[in-house]
Amino acid sequence: MVKATQLLCYVDASWAEDESRKSQTGYVFCYGNAAIAWSSRLQSIITLSSTEAEYVALGEAVKSAIYLRNLLREVRNMLVIPSVVFLEDNQGPIKQALNLHTSSRNKHIDIRYHFLKQHFADESQSFSVHYVPTSLQAADLLTKSVNRVKVEFLRQIILGG
Repeated sequence: MVKATQLLCYVDASWAEDESRKSQTGYVFCYGNAAIAWSSRLQSIITLSSTEAEYVALGEAVKSAIYLRNLLREVRNMLVIPSVVFLEDNQGPIKQALNLHTSSRNKHIDIRYHFLKQHFADESQSFSVHYVPTSLQAADLLTKSVNRVKVEFLRQIILGG
């Protein structure tokens, strides 16, 4: 069960499946065991790997998390800023987000996506990213076609049922 002061974000990307070779970003935020915000859109850039596509998606989700967390704080008069847990099914962007150094493998990534490293490094932000198996990645509903059985299973995760 999700803590009352915690936002849970499933984030995913499908790499270069569009005819333009751009990737699809999808994320869904859950609060109190129900989805409160989600997005599915084509990335504005062409990425060179699935890890980069997922990293870009994670960056977009972090931007939305900053907004949602502030909105929740204002609407609910929260004294405690909700922590945000991002759930990712690719180990590459997790390692990249938590590593403050740039390697030759990721130095080409636009700096606007590297800002998320700062948010994960700053403990006062209360952001964390964790691995979730692909079978439990609820954001798959927003990035790729899935069969009916998986839709119903992931719907239960998102809607808390």
